[in-house]
Amino acid sequence: MPITTAQKIRDLAGWPAFVTDPKLAPHIAGAGRELMRRVGSEKYAALLAAEASNEDRLCAEEIEGCLTIAYALPTVNAFVLAEGPVVPKEIEDTEFQFLTPEQAEDLAAIWRKRADDRFASWDWTDPADGETEDHRPQPGMYAI
Repeated sequence: MPITTAQKIRDLAGWPAFVTDPKLAPHIAGAGRELMRRVGSEKYAALLAAEASNEDRLCAEEIEGCLTIAYALPTVNAFVLAEGPVVPKEIEDTEFQFLTPEQAEDLAAIWRKRADDRFASWDWTDPADGETEDHRPQPGMYAI
């Protein structure tokens, strides 16, 4: 079961409602599996069980959402948007513009990088006994 929802994906990506839940479902599942591999199944289960307002869960939702968009973008661009409304192509009218396959892959890479950057800045480990959780950004580690 994924942490995020199709509606949250549509909101994050700015996609219209005709990018339906069933069309996003396999991509959400794939993103969930990737996040579970990164944090481990126990932590993923704890995130699923956490309150919706939990800071770690919100971070995990964002990462899962970005990964979902990266997975879905080439497919959504090629197949789903083709079913969208037809818009006249006049100079002053708005029109749908499909991305080229290369542009879709580039945009997917941007969403994947956003997920990777967010994961790298997220302290998802549980504090040890007696420690308190500190969510301030940590400096990079350097070998001396």
